[in-house]
Amino acid sequence: LPPKIQIEDYKSIRKEYAPEPITEEQIEQTIKRLQRNYATAEPVERAAQQGDMVSFKLSSKRTQPEEGKSDTLLYEAPYQMIAGEEEEEEEETFPYKGFPAELVGLSAGEMKTFIHTFSDESPYEDLRGTEAEFTIAVENVKEMHPPEANDEFAQSLGEFQTLDELKKTIRQQLEQNYSQQYDQNY
Repeated sequence: LPPKIQIEDYKSIRKEYAPEPITEEQIEQTIKRLQRNYATAEPVERAAQQGDMVSFKLSSKRTQPEEGKSDTLLYEAPYQMIAGEEEEEEEETFPYKGFPAELVGLSAGEMKTFIHTFSDESPYEDLRGTEAEFTIAVENVKEMHPPEANDEFAQSLGEFQTLDELKKTIRQQLEQNYSQQYDQNY
């Protein structure tokens, strides 16, 4: 006797299609990112302040390595980072959330060594709960001078005559990118 299969009204089950609109804050963040990209950096002879570009060498090692494993986490390598500013996406901040604050107050030629324990929410699963010693050797500090967000700035970026035209284009690009991503996930 073959089984009897009855299919219910599955076509009525639908997930609502409701993409979020692009906000003014997202547009402003994009403009700030553009300003940062076009900023001039002027060397200064003082300790790094919030918003300064700091060039440094960074190394790190585990304080209690497992038997048979190397204690080295990061071999000494050069980096540049804005002092005191986190990446827009929290999980993107390297090497951990809160690290850019360690650069504030450091001067060229100065070294700083400190201990950090990776949180249980760290995006680096193999480092969760690991205690590490970081060493920062500052090479130079530069004060950032971003251009003012105005019509002249918009014109310097290409085919825009006004800041409003730039904002309109940014909105369209963000909407297109978000729509494609939303459609793919939907």
